[in-house]
Order: sequence, then structure tokens, then C-alpha cells
Amino acid sequence: MRCEIGRAATRLEQGAGKATVNRDVATLSSCLSRAKKMRFIAHNPCGDVGKLNERRDRRPASPLSYDEEDRVKQFSPPLLRMLITLLVETGLRVKKEALPLLWPDMSLDSVPACICICDSKSDAGVRPVWLTNHCRDALVCWRQLFGPELSPFVFPSPRNPTVHFVDYKTAWRTAAKKAGLADRRIYDLRTTFASRANVCRATRLTVAHLLGHDNTQILPTYVRPLDENTRALIEAMDTARKNQHVASHSIN
Repeated sequence: MRCEIGRAATRLEQGAGKATVNRDVATLSSCLSRAKKMRFIAHNPCGDVGKLNERRDRRPASPLSYDEEDRVKQFSPPLLRMLITLLVETGLRVKKEALPLLWPDMSLDSVPACICICDSKSDAGVRPVWLTNHCRDALVCWRQLFGPELSPFVFPSPRNPTVHFVDYKTAWRTAAKKAGLADRRIYDLRTTFASRANVCRATRLTVAHLLGHDNTQILPTYVRPLDENTRALIEAMDTARKNQHVASHSIN
């Protein structure tokens, strides 16, 4: 156990983050558990090593205002602009849920429009995601320009349409810097969605479901009321966006 703790301390001194050290220990523990099961060793020492507290070192997420959203979009290429709209309006995980989306996953002509997330970080992440009218309209226009005829992916790679876009971090950093938001991460768009949903008085259960969090195993019990709450939330978010733009124009 002392050996494992010493290695963790060394990794921290070398500049590795606590999250990285925890993943290293978890990987090693998995291997040692397998070795114990096969009777190569008698004890897994990693089982005695506690996890480091990752949350204390994480930079707090910072949601974007509507004006900041508009600013970063002004400096974004079309593909990134559409991605930003989707993330802000749905709270999807960018790498695991948004970028791999296929056109058959989209039900843009249904009422209400929705996306089917078929693969995610956890079982709770496999879910239908309802769309605001703002997001639906943007996706319909996007489909007319870059629909299934071009690529099966909603966000195709500019260089190879047979695969999805992957270099989103570079594109985001460039646009955010030009918009004067260099300190923001694309992950902040997920927080932006959650914050706006909270302003629209969404229940914690509804937001957890929409974000695909793991602690929602009880959700099937509340399917009907949850759907009603979600519909009301989506309509409220559309109204909040419209009111914000009306207020901005009135000031100007």
C-alpha cells in the first residue's frame, strides 16, 4: 500500500492531475484484481488506496450569457456554430453524444422534435432528448446544407465526410479567443444549458434526466410526469431566448 501511495505522490509531483492519478490507480487495480482472481497474487494492494479528491482542483464551469453565445458564434465556422447551438440547447456531452450523431438519430419532423442518444457515458445517458424550436429550426437548415446525401453524420469531418468531426477543441479555442472568451471551455456549454433550465424552474429530476446523469435509475417510475415537465421546460427555454433578444434590441 505504501508503494502505491508513493507512486501516486510521484505522479502528482510530475505534474499529473488528481483525476489522471485516480484513473491510473483504477486501471492498475483492475489488472491486479484479475491477477488475484487467477490466483497469481493473494491480495490487491490498490484496494487499500483511497481516491484523491478531484473536485477541489477542477475549475468551476462558467455558463455563457446569451450575448456571449452570440459573440462566439460570430467567430465560428458553420459547423462549430451548429454544434454550439446543439450543445447550448440540449446539454449533450460533446465528444460522446453530440459529434457521433447520425441523421437517422434525428426526428426533426415529429412534434416535438427530438434526438435519440443511442450510446453514452452510462446507461442513463441512452435517452431521447427533446429539442427547442430554436434548435430544431437550426438543424433543419443544417440538414438542407449538409444532410444524409453528403454524410451519414450530422457533424461530418470537413476533410472526410465518412467520419465525424473530431478537432472541436482547436476550433472552439480559436473562436472563443477571438470573441474575448479565451478562458471558456466548450464543456461550459453543457453548464449553460443546465443553468438556463434552472432559471426556467426545471426540477432537478428533469435536468438530471436531460443531462443523462447516472443517478436517475428511478426515472422510469416517473415517465409520464417527467415528459410533461420536459415539454414545459423546452417551451420555457424557447420563451426565455426570445425575451432576451427582445430586451437586447430594446436597449440598443
